[in-house]
Amino acid sequence: MKRREFIALLGGAVACPFASRAQQANKVYRVGWLFAAVPLKDMSGSDPVDPVSNAFVHGLLDLGYIEGQNLVLDRRSAEGKLERIDRFAAELVGLHPEVIITGGGDFMAQALRRVTKTVPIISPYGDDPVGAGLVESLSHPGGNVTGFVAYTGPEFETKRLQLLKEALPNATSVAYLAMKQVWESPTGKQAQDAALMLGLRLIHVEHSPDNYSEAFVQIVRDRTDALLVAYHPVNYANRQLIIEFVATQRIPTMYPYREAVMAGGVNVLLCEHNRFISSCGGSR
Repeated sequence: MKRREFIALLGGAVACPFASRAQQANKVYRVGWLFAAVPLKDMSGSDPVDPVSNAFVHGLLDLGYIEGQNLVLDRRSAEGKLERIDRFAAELVGLHPEVIITGGGDFMAQALRRVTKTVPIISPYGDDPVGAGLVESLSHPGGNVTGFVAYTGPEFETKRLQLLKEALPNATSVAYLAMKQVWESPTGKQAQDAALMLGLRLIHVEHSPDNYSEAFVQIVRDRTDALLVAYHPVNYANRQLIIEFVATQRIPTMYPYREAVMAGGVNVLLCEHNRFISSCGGSR
């Protein structure tokens, strides 16, 4: 399914909480919108720069919801400063929206759930909503959280490393670009176990939500054979920064997001769920 079609479907989900009142004369619908790392300026306007935001706004437009007429979009983004998420969650709930959309994984929906048990929350990028305590089960979620499971689980890292090894059979060391919390999570543990199984030395290259400089210095210093970018909204938001670094170092890199390649990534390996594209060219 194309992203525009997916977000249009999401727009239909947005309409569900107030479907019985949809398109009432003079009715203005309020939607809260919370992101973890995408710059607020990239979410703004009628034609947002951020591709996900762009598809979302246009998907709502296709359904007849026009910002400034019958729709108010209350945008918030932590812009990589994750300690701000709880405050923004409380702000959005305080505006009494019909529904709140969040992007960035289960921890975003958890922040909203701590504030409200009644406002519908849609999480289109869930990792493990059952394990996170957001829903009772995928078939009968209950509560006020719904959405999609975008991540197949920690095993996804095993598959990414397997594909990386197939593409680079002589590789012996891989840098893993991830925050500490990801490295210590089940996802990070799975990557470490997979590396041992494949005979790879996986080196944790730690970065903060808004600072990659020391991580990039370490990658240059260690001269690993490849780079594996961890699945996290902070890395999604900073994909252009990572792409530009990779271009200067000409290191084969695997991203979890297709937008990285769409944004100009070169010398990359892309593993996007069930699709694998190799566009490695040259070596350092």
